[in-house]
Parts: sequence; structure tokens; C-alpha cells
Amino acid sequence: MTSAYFPLFSLPYLAIQEVFDHFGPQGIINISLCSQRAKKLAISYRGPSKNVQLDLGFGAMNCLKHSDDMTIELLLKVEQISTLSKNRALSTVKIGEFSNIPVEMGVVCEEPCLKTYWEDRIVGLTEIGNYAREIFNQNIYKVLLGNQFAENEHRRALNWVMRTQQSLEFLHCEFTSKTDQDLDQVIESYRLTKNLTVFVKPSRDYRPAAMPHINIDSIYIFPSFWINQDHLLMMNCKYVILQDSVLTRQDMNVFLKHWKSGGCFELKEIYVTCEELIDLDSLLDDVDFIEMGNDMKRSYVNEENIHHTITAGVDIKRTTDDVKATIVDFGPDSKQFWMIVWPDFVALPNMLSAWLTFCIYLFYGIPSFVLYILTFFIILRYRKTFDSSFFHLYLYDGALNLFTFLNNYFKTRIPAIIGYNSFIGAFYRILANSILLDFIMLMNFHMAYVQYAITTLVSLNRLSVMLKYNTFEPLWRKYTWIAIVLICFVPLLNTKVVLHYDTQLTYLNTTDTYSITTNMAIDEVFSICIPFMIISTVLSVAINFISVTVLRNLQTQIRYKAESNFIMITCITCLVQLCGTVLSVTRLKFVGSEMAVMLATFIPFISDGLSLVQPWLLLAFSHVARGKIMGTIFRKKLKKSAVAIPKSTTYV
Repeated sequence: MTSAYFPLFSLPYLAIQEVFDHFGPQGIINISLCSQRAKKLAISYRGPSKNVQLDLGFGAMNCLKHSDDMTIELLLKVEQISTLSKNRALSTVKIGEFSNIPVEMGVVCEEPCLKTYWEDRIVGLTEIGNYAREIFNQNIYKVLLGNQFAENEHRRALNWVMRTQQSLEFLHCEFTSKTDQDLDQVIESYRLTKNLTVFVKPSRDYRPAAMPHINIDSIYIFPSFWINQDHLLMMNCKYVILQDSVLTRQDMNVFLKHWKSGGCFELKEIYVTCEELIDLDSLLDDVDFIEMGNDMKRSYVNEENIHHTITAGVDIKRTTDDVKATIVDFGPDSKQFWMIVWPDFVALPNMLSAWLTFCIYLFYGIPSFVLYILTFFIILRYRKTFDSSFFHLYLYDGALNLFTFLNNYFKTRIPAIIGYNSFIGAFYRILANSILLDFIMLMNFHMAYVQYAITTLVSLNRLSVMLKYNTFEPLWRKYTWIAIVLICFVPLLNTKVVLHYDTQLTYLNTTDTYSITTNMAIDEVFSICIPFMIISTVLSVAINFISVTVLRNLQTQIRYKAESNFIMITCITCLVQLCGTVLSVTRLKFVGSEMAVMLATFIPFISDGLSLVQPWLLLAFSHVARGKIMGTIFRKKLKKSAVAIPKSTTYV
């Protein structure tokens, strides 16, 4: 490219850095070719445009590209100069020790890319490889070997890699082998640190001239008919995939014994398609194992965060450190061998935190449960004292709240801390295929409707009774049960959809815990439940606002103290309801985000607040209930109250 004055260079250094931040890798490498000064600036630059993973392809693509988690972008393409028309005059640049290299912007695979023209393709590829290493201050991450255009191109490419950076993280081979020596060159010459993929088909009689010990993260060979038992035992990799192999179940039996005794120590997962059907009896001959039943579903997450559900298999243990592995059972007609080593790659929860959280639940849950029972007892024992529609609703509400509270424990909290070998774990496995598990999942969604509806109903009760006590109080006492029945059963019109899906008990090997899950999409219920929660919460807020306004007009009446305490109870309950609605809506809106994960940690406490706050509010705001409870606890005979209470209210 011809030299020219760049206004960019007149900017202060920090400003140039800011501009480079927005260039991206392709912009950085293109501007570095403009002049020596531009090259020096590109080399000295440190910023996001250099967050790249450099891949160099020899063969069909003949290009330099970069990739990240989301994108692949071509940076430079190498072409034979013989393909260039003689009458075309292109700009030229200096790349490495080579001057006057013709270049032009072109389109490769529908992407813009700078094309470079060379007498020798391999020289061109190695030179742009060196140039990229210099500009981006890092080694080539991945080399791709495609079909050769001339003899020994693969050897020249690999020799260059070993000469310039001694090792390579990723080698991908995908070419048509002309002779078996082509594959030998790859196996003998590479020095890898991470991944090797070989999609090359040698002759049926091919055997490696020398098979080294392979100590890398991952190896994937297809076809792998040339891999024998000895080769397999030399693969100390995290991941091994061998497709179209000729390995037998006896070979895999030897491999299992090798692993149990401490061989292939780094292994996390191996998948092999064998020559013959996998018979578990032969495969596990003289190998100690524990068979897992078909009713046991386990979740496995690999390093790429892909989730697998394992429904059958056997567990074996490594004798040196008791590390557990699972051999998945694909059935008697399968040639697939798949073994995974635990723990998997799920974000490992801290079991201390799980137990600590459970202890926090118990810390407030047990006193609240006991207090609920005490309030039930004193309301029923002194029913003439607490004879009002408010306390009738309290009993209904409390019973349903306790049911919700216990259902949450059974569905979520207890499974999160129990192990496979525990008595409770065995009990859960018995229930795994029963209707009870489906019922628990149904109630998990159903009780959201019930709790929010009853909270709104209690608010409506206080407002109507304050407005016309003599009219509405008898109606509430007579017909409250009908409202409760409707609240309990009408939501089934929506929540019954839960029963259309399988509820599963999943065992998590990583933490030795369980979870109860469903394959139902959450929108099946929440598409109606969330709007219902919003509407009921808005109604509760509006009703309580009106109640507070009406209450001010009662300040001169004897009912004021009693009703103000009732309204205080309903307002605080409504506040908890509002918090639950806001959290649920926000979590659904940002589903999958870090915010949703954070908010999910608060939802169990909000749910408990809605379930357990009522007895504490009654204890705080009702001196009569408080006195009866204290008297029951300490077995003291209460003095009868000498205060006259008019019929228009009740004791609080």
C-alpha cells in the first residue's frame, strides 16, 4: 500500500488507543500493513481488539482467521500469484521479510477479507502466521490441515509450527490421505497441549509407525479403526471420542480395569462406537459396580455446558481415590460405550451453603409452624372470644399456608440436602414413579394462585366489614367456605396442565443430592399465573388504600383500635404479596440472566414470608391473642378482661 499521511497519527496516544478499541482484529491487522509506524502502533496496542484466538488453515481455505465464543472472522487470505491477471496492478505491502506483496480487499465465504498473493502458498501462510503472531503478541492457537496441493505441505506446515512456537494448542486434520505416511507425519511430529481432531481415513491396513503417549485435553478420531487396545490405554486425555472403531467389549473391559487401577487418570468422558454389541455382563466381567435403576434420572453437564439426562447405567469407582464414573446403558442392541467421570462441570454448589440455608429455613420455620399451631389452638379453644369472619379466614388461610410451606420443603428443600445412601433418599426413590410426585409439582404452581387470592380476599373482608358491619359480617361467616372452595379448585383450570408432563426425581452426582423437576415449559402456567398475581396484588393494594382512608373516619369510634390493628395486619401481608409479585415478574422478564439467578435466591424467603407472617402479626397486634398464647405456654390462668367490647367488633 502506498505511504500516506494519516490524520489518525496526529491524535494523542490514549486517543489512538481508544480508536483501536473500536477497530476490531481485522481493522488492527489491516492498518498495521499501511506503514511501519502503523505497524509499531498496532504492536504496542493493548486492548479488546486483540482478544483473539488465531487459527491458521493450510489446504482448502489457506487463510488466517480469528474466533471467539460467538464469531469467526477472516483476517488474511493467501492466493497463488499465478491466479492474478498480469494486467492488474494491485497495491503492495511488506509482510515479514517479503516486500511488494500484492493485496486487495475481496470477499471470501461472503465475508470481507484482505487477499494476499504469493509465489508459494506455504511460504505465504507461514509468513502471515508469523506476522499475526507479531501484531497480536500471541502464538497461533489452532492449525487446520486440509487437502495438500503439493507433496510434503503438511510436514512443512508442522515443521514451521514447531520451529516458531515449539507447541500448539489445537490441531485439526481433515484431508484425503494419499498415502499412510500422511497420517504418520501428523502423529509423529505434533506437540499438542489441548486438542487433536483427526478426520482422516487411511488404508484398512494402516497402523501408526509410532504412537506416542497422548497427554492432552481432548482427542477425537473418525474413523478410528486403526486404534487398538494399546493405543487406547496410552490416551491420558480428559475427553476421548473414537468413532467407527474396531474395539471390542473385551478391549473396553481391559480399559475399565486400567482406569480403576489409576490409569488414564485425567479422563472425564469417553465415547466409543465399538465393532460389536455392548454386553454389560462381558463388559463388566471381574469389575465391581453398582447398577442404577431405570427410575433414577441423573443430570450430567459437560464442559461445553450441554446438559444430559442419564436414565440407566452402572457406577464404578477408582480404587486409588474413590472417584466415581458412570457407564451409560444404551440397551442390548447398542454398540455405544459412553463413560463419564464425576463430578461434572455444573457450577458446583457449596454444600456448606446448602446446609446453612436449610438451617436458616428451620431457624424461622419451626417457630413459625409452632406459633401457627398455637394460634389455631387458642382461636378454636376460645372460639367465642375470636368469633369473627376475620378469624374464620385466618384459620382457612393458615391451614393452606402451612400446606404450601410443607410442600415447598418436600419438593425443594429436603431433596437439596439428602444423599443417595440416606434413608430419606431411599424414600424419595420409592416415590419417584408415583402420582404423589406429580401432585407435589402441581401444588408447587397451584398454591401461588391460592395464596394470592386469599390475601386479596382477607383485604376485601376487612374493607366490607368496616363499611357495613351488620350486613357483611354475617355474610362472611356464612359463605366464607364457598369462597375458599372456589379459590382452591378454580386454579386447576390452568395448573392441571402440570399433569400432562412427566415429573422426575433427578439425582445429581456432583453434590450427592436430588431435585424434583418437570419438562413442562414454565410459560404453560406462568402465562396466566403472573397476570393473576399482578391483578390480585393491585386489587389488594387498592383495597387496603381504601381501608386506610375509611379507617380515618372511625377515629372517634370505639371500633377504631380494633380495626386499625386488623388493617395493619392486612397491609403488611399485602406488602409481602407486592414484593413477591415484583420479584416474580422481574425474574421472568430477565430469565437466564445473572439478575434472574440472584432474584431466585430471594423468592423462597418471600414465599415463606407470605406463608408464615400471619401468626407473628397476630401476636404483635392482638393483645388478647398474645395473652392467650402466653397463658397457654406458661400455663398461667388469665384474668378475665373487664373491658367491654361492643358487638360491632372482635377481640384483637
